[in-house]
This record gives sequence, structure tokens and C-alpha cells, in this order.
Amino acid sequence: MDDTQPATGGYRPSDLVEQMGDEGVAADIAQVYLQELPARVAALEAARGGLREDTVRVAHTLKSASALLGLTELSEVCREMEHTARDGGSVTGLVGAMTARAAEAEQAVRGWLASR
Repeated sequence: MDDTQPATGGYRPSDLVEQMGDEGVAADIAQVYLQELPARVAALEAARGGLREDTVRVAHTLKSASALLGLTELSEVCREMEHTARDGGSVTGLVGAMTARAAEAEQAVRGWLASR
């Protein structure tokens, strides 16, 4: 896979490999990310009905994990959710974008793992 250009969701696997110094370690991190992604997305989707106390924490965690993997578009939406929730605002309008970016991120990470 040519990862010099961003893949779906802004994913650059070479950045993670470079940070970790080992493609195997990067793949392990990517696999853990994929295992935890559904629960994090579900927790943020639950915020659609109103602010939940864990919205800021979950948005922050998914933002950081996505940034580590180079999933910039998902990380940015989660950053917006985190700041909006921290300020007491409604994240309802951001949930759809987060869900779409999360699906793209999952596809990009799975594609990279399959191509190695």
C-alpha cells in the first residue's frame, strides 16, 4: 500500500510506524484501536439524546487515539465534540459526522492491516 498520501479518513500508516519504530507494534496498536472503537462510538452516539457525563472523557480518548493513528478527520470531529461538551453545549449535531468518520477510519485501518 502506498501510504505517502492520506488514505480514507486522513489515515497515514507510515506516521504510526515511524512513531513506534516497528510495523508490528504499530499493527498491534491498530488492532487494539479497532477492538475499542465500537464501544467508544456507541458511547458518543448515546450523547445524541443529551449531554452525558462521560461525553468529554470518551471524546477526548477517541480524539487522542485517532490522532495517534493519524486519523485526522475523526480526531478533529472528536475534538469538536470534546470542546462543545466541556462548554456545556449539545453534541447532537456532531454525532453523525463522528459516526461517518469512525466508519471511514475503521475501513482505512482494516485496509492497512490487511495489506501488510
